[in-house]
Amino acid sequence: MGLTLVEKIISEHAGKEVHAGELVISKVDVTAVQDGTGPLTVQEFKKLGKEKLNNPERTIQHADTVIKAAMAPNSPSSQDYKVASEAEAIKNKATWVLAYASERLLADKELILEAVKVDGQIFYYASSKLRDDKEVAMSAIDNKWLILKYASKRLRGDKDIAKLALNKSLK
Repeated sequence: MGLTLVEKIISEHAGKEVHAGELVISKVDVTAVQDGTGPLTVQEFKKLGKEKLNNPERTIQHADTVIKAAMAPNSPSSQDYKVASEAEAIKNKATWVLAYASERLLADKELILEAVKVDGQIFYYASSKLRDDKEVAMSAIDNKWLILKYASKRLRGDKDIAKLALNKSLK
């Protein structure tokens, strides 16, 4: 049986093939904390004697809750817009993590399929082979129709791809 998505990513960073259940020391690209439990995580981190993160710019918090809360009032204030904008910037960092992935991972169909379902723009970073893969392209375009421009020339002329992009653009 092949490696799981997580095993592939950890193997890449550990420099060797690893499997579930193994103890592995590897480089960490990004750490993330969930909105509700993030502050509790930071408190525990401080109890361990750490006052700041080694790479704070590589720590991402889930920002959707913050954005929704900031924009909830009928007439959001300039401060509300500022908070929502900052939260959106944090969210965008999470979206573009794959921009720094290795060529091998960017050619991994399973990984890219999962990623484009979350954010179609990730399709831009996929290998040229995957940008010519109809299944991957359809998933990316289903998420973000404008990403059609990054599909291979062959797929940009595909009737099914064109219909999906047109239908998505009209919604």
